[in-house]
Amino acid sequence: MPGVLTAKLVSKASRVSSKGSVEAAAASRLQGALAGQDDNPLFLGGIRVPPAETITDAMGAAIATGLPSQAGAMGRGAVSQTPWHPQGVLIAHLAEHRQGVNQLAVAANGLFFASASNDETVKVWDCRRLEKDVSFKSRLTYASQGGKALCCTACQDGQSMASGSSNGSVHVWRVEYVTRSGNMPDKYTGLQCLKEAHGGGGAVMALQNWGSLLLTAAARDGLHGWDLRTDSKAFSLAGTPHQGLLQRLACDGPDSPWLLTGTSRGHLTLWDMRFQIPLTQWAHPLGQPVEALAPAVAPVGHLGLRGGGRGSSPLVYIAAGRHEVGLWDVEEGKCHQVLRCQPENGAVAPDQPPAALMRPGPTGSPSPLDPSALSQHLATQELQAPKVSSAGCHALLPTGAGPLLTGGSDRCIRLWDAAYPQQSYIVAGPPAADSATACSSQPAVATAQQPVSYKYLQHTVQQVSVVDEICRPTVSSLSEQNGPTVPSYADRAFAQSHRDTVKCLLPLYVSEQLLLSASQDGVIKAWK
Repeated sequence: MPGVLTAKLVSKASRVSSKGSVEAAAASRLQGALAGQDDNPLFLGGIRVPPAETITDAMGAAIATGLPSQAGAMGRGAVSQTPWHPQGVLIAHLAEHRQGVNQLAVAANGLFFASASNDETVKVWDCRRLEKDVSFKSRLTYASQGGKALCCTACQDGQSMASGSSNGSVHVWRVEYVTRSGNMPDKYTGLQCLKEAHGGGGAVMALQNWGSLLLTAAARDGLHGWDLRTDSKAFSLAGTPHQGLLQRLACDGPDSPWLLTGTSRGHLTLWDMRFQIPLTQWAHPLGQPVEALAPAVAPVGHLGLRGGGRGSSPLVYIAAGRHEVGLWDVEEGKCHQVLRCQPENGAVAPDQPPAALMRPGPTGSPSPLDPSALSQHLATQELQAPKVSSAGCHALLPTGAGPLLTGGSDRCIRLWDAAYPQQSYIVAGPPAADSATACSSQPAVATAQQPVSYKYLQHTVQQVSVVDEICRPTVSSLSEQNGPTVPSYADRAFAQSHRDTVKCLLPLYVSEQLLLSASQDGVIKAWK
């Protein structure tokens, strides 16, 4: 078995290298390491492995020293397969942020969550008081970092968080509080900055807890691993300029051997984190920014895939424009399922192939004698002014039972059940999406509209399962039947829904399962 694994890794590295996706040096380094001829140590799950050791010895050493466990709040083992169908009952409206919220993250101990915002703050909210504190106020505010807070994640112990900023810095800080019986916070006393890191690679677009390491995605110079135990950089993986700015990460828990990255130009790379090499690279056919990545956490049989599944390769949901989400086999770079919204104005015909199944455009390097084409190829304009977020899906939240929750520029939160499409529905949102806004790149502006009915149809395109959401205007509203003094469905839905693009979704368990959503206007909502 070790020999078979070694042969597969060498074959994979060589095959990818021959496509031009991976530098030949990376494949050569891997082959040399497997043969014990490389003087540079390899990286295996946070452990430096001497090159003379074989793959079997390296794996044995990693297991003996104890790789991060999947059990816990942030691991794959914490994902519940119990069906969860939020009903869109609003229980909290948190409106302290002055600008858009970019990410939500719950602490490892589950006692509080944090919200990172463009207003240069990260606020801390008490989970326990969420259902009963009528004031809905945050407990603490971290404002010592500077720059827009673009991302945050739990890390280290149960009370620590990490935040990334547009100024290129990463801060790790601890939430201090006084507890009473049951170790529940009674009073929040302050915030303590534990560690700081400052890089020259531009804005920190994404953070990912990975055992004792903190993975950071810097827009201009790629992926970095920060060892929080020694406060040192464990590794750096450089990006490729013509592929755009790195902006999204996805992996299967804190001990995942693989990592998927997405860029502002729709390029995706699957990394083998044991050896720090890219295994597969491909581009989304649209070439639009990768707005969201999320690994499928449900058993393959619950995902509604045509044929029942696609082996053991990692499956990841990818959102990249056109109001559709694709479920991709990231090892093959192939889409196996598409979930697509149909705007009310019929901008997308039901029989039109999804963008994820279109043929990619021509690739290749332009002539160095053409400065304009070369500048576009190297994405030099994006280094000064990043691309505007595209219309479509911006938030993904897979569930352990199979359904997927999404949020986007039409201000709707949807539950997609690809295994049983007729059970898909709108969790929360305006009675009808503003089609003109939803199909443009301009920020959404909320306006009251006539309600519509939704229907979910499943069909096959190019042997790929496609679930389409079809919306049609309704004939009349409740206000027309009962008089102007009775609030209509449209009025109630408009009052509760987000007024701008839904940027992030987060599950939260208090006394029952809740859904948190945050939007571009800085509002956070909690739903049952």
